[in-house]
Amino acid sequence: MTRMRWRLFTFAAVVSMTLCVMALVAWPVGYWRRVYVYYRFGAIQVGVQTHAGTMSLGIYEYPRPALMNGWGGAVRGLEADDYEGLFNFGHLHSPPRRIGDNLYDGWWCPHWFLVALFGATPAMWVVRFRRRREWLLRGRCRKCGYDMRATPERCPECGEIDQKGYREESVIPAPPEQHAAGDHP
Repeated sequence: MTRMRWRLFTFAAVVSMTLCVMALVAWPVGYWRRVYVYYRFGAIQVGVQTHAGTMSLGIYEYPRPALMNGWGGAVRGLEADDYEGLFNFGHLHSPPRRIGDNLYDGWWCPHWFLVALFGATPAMWVVRFRRRREWLLRGRCRKCGYDMRATPERCPECGEIDQKGYREESVIPAPPEQHAAGDHP
C-alpha cells in the first residue's frame, strides 16, 4: 500500500472510529431520552435523532427561509410505544401536498448497525497495522512482505527500496538451536 493510500486509510479509520464512538454513546442515551440535534440553513434543516435503540437522519425543507440559522436541539422523554425493535430499518418521504407544506425525508436504522458499520474500518486498520509492524520487525518488505534479510537494500519480489535501511537489531532473532542431552556446543 502506498504511503498516501495508507494515510488516507488512517484518516478514514479515525473518522469512522469517531462515528462509532458517537453511536456507542448515543445508544444507551436513546433508551432513556429522545435526543434531537439539528442544523438549519436557509429553508433546509438537517437533523439527527436517537430514541429507543434507533438513530435517524431527517431533512426538512420549509417553504420559506428561517429567520434563525444555525444549531439547535431538543431533549424529550420517551413515550410508551417508542421501542422500534432490533431490525428496524426504514425510509420516509413526505412530499408537500399543498402550497406551504414542508418536504420531509427521513432514514433510520438500529444503533448496533451503525456501530458495526463504523467499527469495521478501524478494525481493518488495526489488523493491517499489526501485520505491517510484524513484517518490519522480522525484516520483511513493507510492501509485499517478502523476506529481505538476504537483500536488505531492495526487495527482489516487488522492487521496493528499503528507505529506512536494514537494521539488524530490528530483526527478531531465530530461536536457539536445540541440542541433545549431553551435547554441549
